[in-house]
Amino acid sequence: MAFTTRRSRGYQAKIYIDVLGGTDIEKFTSMKLADFKNETWPEGVKMERVGRGFTDVTPAAAETVDTESDLLDAGYQKSEVSAKAITYALTGNRYIGDPAQDFIFDKFSKLGGELKTTTVIIDPDGTVRVGVTTLTSPLGWSGAVNANSPVSVTLTIDGQPFVLHTDGTVEAKVDNVTITPEAPTVAVGATVQLVAALEPEYATNNAVDWSVQDEAIATISSDGKLTGVKVGKTMVQVFSKSSESVAEIVPVEVTAADGSTQA
Repeated sequence: MAFTTRRSRGYQAKIYIDVLGGTDIEKFTSMKLADFKNETWPEGVKMERVGRGFTDVTPAAAETVDTESDLLDAGYQKSEVSAKAITYALTGNRYIGDPAQDFIFDKFSKLGGELKTTTVIIDPDGTVRVGVTTLTSPLGWSGAVNANSPVSVTLTIDGQPFVLHTDGTVEAKVDNVTITPEAPTVAVGATVQLVAALEPEYATNNAVDWSVQDEAIATISSDGKLTGVKVGKTMVQVFSKSSESVAEIVPVEVTAADGSTQA
């Protein structure tokens, strides 16, 4: 007999914020799924659950979509998502004395860094997302004088969150890439394997794109195999596909088959 498929319900999600206003998510990157589930938090943070009084949460990922259409595709459009802003809009009723609500709604008149903190979101399926968050539009009370005060706030993730999937894989912002060897030499007709090392090492979204400045001198494959074409000097570039601004360029020298640098 097959297991019954479990439905996803809003209450199965959990949201926590650091009421000390910390913004160092590196503290969370060594945590395991069980640590998040058991609320075993790193030192130096004070995570409080965002739940009391909140009745609705709306996750969203506002996207910037670049489009292109040309004669080759008979005018049909191709699209690529080049940017994304992840948000969680929360609404509910005000509960004075709740640590998470008190922290959030103290920010009504604040600016800049005072509106930032670390947020941990555990999706209904167990996926964990950690990000530096800006508290936008925190409305702490409103409505009729004889009714419960409705409240609202939007948690806007700054940049790419750290994501820990239930199978143990990780999505993380790539901060740096380096090429080894750092100044490769290859003979005409020979091949040298180049390696791109991404930081942080735990990031699993580690796809890269290789290119050579002058392919008349050398070529490079999608997996970093550099092949000499003719004697000369050129440059090799690699960039992270998940963060194209993170790139590395190194000089390449192609020698003759006998090792000389003369054509």
